[in-house]
Amino acid sequence: MHSAVKHYIEELNAQYSTGYAREHSYRPALQTLLSALLPEYKATNEPARIECGAPDFILSKGDTPMAFVECKDISDPDLDGTRQHREQFNRYKSSLDNIVFTDYLDFHLYVDGNFVDSVRIAEVKGGKITPITSNEPTFLQLIEKLAHAQPQKITSSEKLANIMANKARLLADVIERSLDADKEGTSELAGQMAAFKQVLLHDLTHKTLADIYAQTICYGMFAARLHDETPETFSRLEAATLIPKTNPFLRQIFQSIAGFDLDDRIAWIVDDLVAAFRVTDMEKIMGNYGEDTQQTDPMMYFYEDFLRNYDPASKKSCGVYYTPQPVVNFIVRAVDQILKDDFHLPMGLADTSKIKVDRAVDGTNDKKSKDGKAHVLKEYHKVQILDPATGTGTFLSQTIRQVYQNLCDMGMQGMWTNYVSDHLIPRLNGFELMMAPYAIAHLKLDMLLNTIGSVPTTKDTNQRLKVYLTNSLEEYNKDTGTLFAHWLATEATEASIVKRDTPVMVMIGNPPYSVSSNNNGEWISHLMYEYKKNLNERNIQPLSDDYIKFIRLGQYYVQKNGTGILAYISNNSFIDGLIHRQMRRSLLDTFDKIYILDLHGNTRKKETCADGSKDENVFDIMQGVSINIFVKSQETYTGDAQVFHKDLFGNRQSKYEFLETHDLSSMDWDLLQPQSPQYFFVPKDFSAQEEYEKGFGVDELMLVSTSGVKTHHDKELVSTIPFNTSNNIRYFYRPFDIQWIDYDLSKVVRARYEVMKHTLCDNLCICTCRQQTSFDFQHILVSNSVTDICYVSLQTGETGYVFPLYLYPDNMQPGIDPSNRIPNLDKGIWSRIESVVGPATPEQIFDYIYGVLHIPSYRTKYKEFLKVDFPRIPYPTDKEAFDRIVHYGTQLRMLHLMEFVPPMPEIAQFTTSGDNIVEKLTYKDGNVYFNKTQCFSNVPEVAWNFYIGGYQPAQKWLKDRKGRALTFDDILHYRNIIIVLLETNRIMKELDNEQIDRSTKPFDMH
Repeated sequence: MHSAVKHYIEELNAQYSTGYAREHSYRPALQTLLSALLPEYKATNEPARIECGAPDFILSKGDTPMAFVECKDISDPDLDGTRQHREQFNRYKSSLDNIVFTDYLDFHLYVDGNFVDSVRIAEVKGGKITPITSNEPTFLQLIEKLAHAQPQKITSSEKLANIMANKARLLADVIERSLDADKEGTSELAGQMAAFKQVLLHDLTHKTLADIYAQTICYGMFAARLHDETPETFSRLEAATLIPKTNPFLRQIFQSIAGFDLDDRIAWIVDDLVAAFRVTDMEKIMGNYGEDTQQTDPMMYFYEDFLRNYDPASKKSCGVYYTPQPVVNFIVRAVDQILKDDFHLPMGLADTSKIKVDRAVDGTNDKKSKDGKAHVLKEYHKVQILDPATGTGTFLSQTIRQVYQNLCDMGMQGMWTNYVSDHLIPRLNGFELMMAPYAIAHLKLDMLLNTIGSVPTTKDTNQRLKVYLTNSLEEYNKDTGTLFAHWLATEATEASIVKRDTPVMVMIGNPPYSVSSNNNGEWISHLMYEYKKNLNERNIQPLSDDYIKFIRLGQYYVQKNGTGILAYISNNSFIDGLIHRQMRRSLLDTFDKIYILDLHGNTRKKETCADGSKDENVFDIMQGVSINIFVKSQETYTGDAQVFHKDLFGNRQSKYEFLETHDLSSMDWDLLQPQSPQYFFVPKDFSAQEEYEKGFGVDELMLVSTSGVKTHHDKELVSTIPFNTSNNIRYFYRPFDIQWIDYDLSKVVRARYEVMKHTLCDNLCICTCRQQTSFDFQHILVSNSVTDICYVSLQTGETGYVFPLYLYPDNMQPGIDPSNRIPNLDKGIWSRIESVVGPATPEQIFDYIYGVLHIPSYRTKYKEFLKVDFPRIPYPTDKEAFDRIVHYGTQLRMLHLMEFVPPMPEIAQFTTSGDNIVEKLTYKDGNVYFNKTQCFSNVPEVAWNFYIGGYQPAQKWLKDRKGRALTFDDILHYRNIIIVLLETNRIMKELDNEQIDRSTKPFDMH
């Protein structure tokens, strides 16, 4: 037996035989063994590291970690990592190239996350550890594999993004553990966290700071490696030196968390990441980036891939999406053109003119002035540019290129070096909240300025770029007093000077979209009041979306400056959203010209081109977007802005090509005339408005109504199985999906009981939405019990409302004679209807409304009005026509309540046995497959694709049962859903024919 192995087992046995040994007791023996068998390696066992999530041993060559060993106690039952060690083992296997898991007797080797070999060299017998001599050669071979461990060449961008993401997760975990372990808060990390929390991110947690640092380290290293000319010597110290001297804060923070002063508890992970970068073929990895998205900035494009692997939720919540280069180019060119044409600045973005602005002097006193400070006239460049959501500096980079091109067009490129220092850097401003993009922006902008025109302009200078780590939507925060906080406070102070004093003229960029905004500070909330006042809307949450706040921020800067340009690409909901009407009114008041280039691409609306082909988004997101350019060139202009609008449909590539080949002056804009009260920034046909408004509103007829129930706890309070409580009520949850609700008013957050109590007795309810944001009007359904807010639609902004037909006295109980109930009908409207058609029961009025709202030609003719308020119903013109509509409305009501479903045994047949479990849905040749072998056959396509409100019920009902086995009743119910949808489609066609073919019409449709 090899002497080192023999000695190792003897040491183990000596410890084991004491009866007091624990897992860590055996580590010295293993360290001695590893050092003897791997003399070229250094085996490090550092308790402080282990406590914070590092493997027990790190095997290094020089400063490069080559392999790792994680130890468990002797005879540990889970060395395969399938039970109690699963989370830890998976984390290590995904993050570390070579790792051994051992209980000191049994050794399991994993390479690149894959199991390679295992061997047991000893066993416990009779209370002693005895060697298994026959396994020693296999053990030595396993150690030999570790001795020859080498990082594999990385040539795949997907693999590199995954490696970086895994190591970032490991880093974040170790950093969070380190912060959690520092109960007294005395470490350098804790001090930095306190500074960040006070100066920048007030709701910062250990997890959030760990995430910030992990991203900054991993992606900062990537950016440095991308531009390193000597990859064979790449190191974290070299990466730290690549941070430009023009940003002392960034140098300080990067050196603190990744460079010279790196915390020993995370150094091993960073060094392991560095080793991966040394064997990465950057040229091959980045060679194909941007081909399908026109993204020529590999730093940003790869950052998206990295974030997608690292934390998709973080990517979404922070609104991190690369901006396609054609979009950036178009916006920058447009701003340049407007400066030349509307502001009469022939050099455009390269303009060097200056202005003098009255500014207060901090630290001075002057009792004569309004603010008590002395004032001076301070000189600024006129065309001050700010990207308030800089990200990785994409827009500022293109602005630099445009400025250089303007100088070249003038034959002035020879002045570039001095121009950058004197006239460019003083005008370029950027704010960014996330540290990793902030670091990338500085690296990228510095490198661009030192390569464009082949003339270094900032190298070896101390003139910093004016891109600051700050929250654009907040005001200045004071210094916390610590050294690290001093660096951060200086950064915040310099940013606040831009916020407070700089006469920003151009706001440009791609602000984040996040309807669940965390930016709710007093300052921005006060500004947002301008968009929310006098709305009288129940739900104005979408107005708190970050992108809306950034538009308001840009408007604020333009108003403060007197003139200016706001040029963003953003979510396009604001151009026609109902609750955005005051926002549009405010923008019309502020600006002279407004350009809306609607790029569409909303997958929720299923937008298509005029020829029916697919319309694609320029981003990889579902929400439609638009390029919005707001111009104020005249300080004294008092009229409404001119609004220019253009739709751009098509596939992604065609949109890119259009943007690259067009500018503001070469497009055929529609000049809009936004009308009160909505002030839409999209074309609308209101020619039928006078006729439409002659009808009565559903909300005018049925005066008592409410939005639907919102439990806030559906998983606990809503079920397909009845609750064993006295509050168990039938619940109209989704179309044809009647479930049960535990209608306990102490549990249901928004019970809407004052109206819903009337549905606990015999009743009928019209269910509709006040507005449509994703589809044209198809938002009508019926219920007869407590109803969910999302019964008709789940789309944002399409809140479901419930209009009960009858109102009951407060003491009414279910099952009691309802003779003393009263109709929820306005007597004036009811009487007017009866003056034409004779006596009409409340049910007939109900069914007349229900029938009218299902007439396709009605929906088409009045679609613009149906989007913006509750439906208005034309008064009937004679009894015969009224009765026909009532007849069809009654059929539809009974169908939708499933009170009568005609038998159609040939429809939705279920002929194949199996486990009945709903898995993946596939519609093919009239068959609805819900798993690999079972389907409902003969399901007509019209039923499969039929919409009610925001849902396709034939699809939605099955999707909501994914993972469940369908019962006999479920199968029958699904067949009934298909029949109901087919019958609804048939009746709607007959209703439409009635209006077109019969000479007697219930109202004038044409």
